[in-house]
Amino acid sequence: MLLLGLVLSGLIPFGIWYALRYWKPETRKSYAAKFAFWPLIMFSHYLGYPIARAIFGITSRYSPGLDHAIPGVIVIGVLGVPFAFGIGYFIARKKFK
Repeated sequence: MLLLGLVLSGLIPFGIWYALRYWKPETRKSYAAKFAFWPLIMFSHYLGYPIARAIFGITSRYSPGLDHAIPGVIVIGVLGVPFAFGIGYFIARKKFK
């Protein structure tokens, strides 16, 4: 179970990054929108162990389950979106004039 959690903790962010890799932004706003996904990518590794525990049917009083992990990652990702969007918009001014 620990090994599966470790593997999933690496594969989930890689999968999100790989899916976004084919998105080619054409404007500053679309580049900033793509850049705004980075908080979600960075914090999605937290889902690895809860998913592994859900696969094996292990419950724990002290470890967060999948029902608590998914909203937590979404909230952290949404809170980081405005900052990442602003940074992406600032970076994109050099790429899109």
